[in-house]
Amino acid sequence: MHKREQTYLLGECNELVIRSLEKADASQVVPYMGAMYANSPFLARYGDEWQMAIEDEAAFLEGAEKSENNLLLGGFLGQELVALCDFSPVGSSYKVAHRCQMGISVSHGQQGKGIGSLMLASLLDSAKQTGFSQMELEVVASNTRATKLYEKFGFRQVGAIPCGFRYREGYCEELLLLVKQL
Repeated sequence: MHKREQTYLLGECNELVIRSLEKADASQVVPYMGAMYANSPFLARYGDEWQMAIEDEAAFLEGAEKSENNLLLGGFLGQELVALCDFSPVGSSYKVAHRCQMGISVSHGQQGKGIGSLMLASLLDSAKQTGFSQMELEVVASNTRATKLYEKFGFRQVGAIPCGFRYREGYCEELLLLVKQL
């Protein structure tokens, strides 16, 4: 699915461009995700579990762009990819076709600048326009910064998965299930 480019002013001189990711962006997406997985305890993989080849990512992005109900957005400061978000359908059968799941990440050096809010607002708008009536996500319970962002946009907790994340260090964290009606 494709979303037209939008530009937002961050502070006095930085412009954030949010646009659909394209096949040509794969060379930025792969190292971005590798860095995110390596540096965030809140994502579903460790850095050494991310083995995506640029060619495979390019094919994935091309498929998403052709999809009618799957959207991948990138946030760019200049030419640098600093944020990603996406939604995809929970399923295609009638009973679940109204639901989508989402994910979002902002590079560590760019967090706290409003980028996540702009990305999430754009994602929610697109999901609603696509025809989804419910967006869902899972968030690690200790990720309070992300939880506050989701609550600001109207997500509410509907459940939790005890020991939803198991860390190599030998402990678990609860995953919160959040839902927003669109």
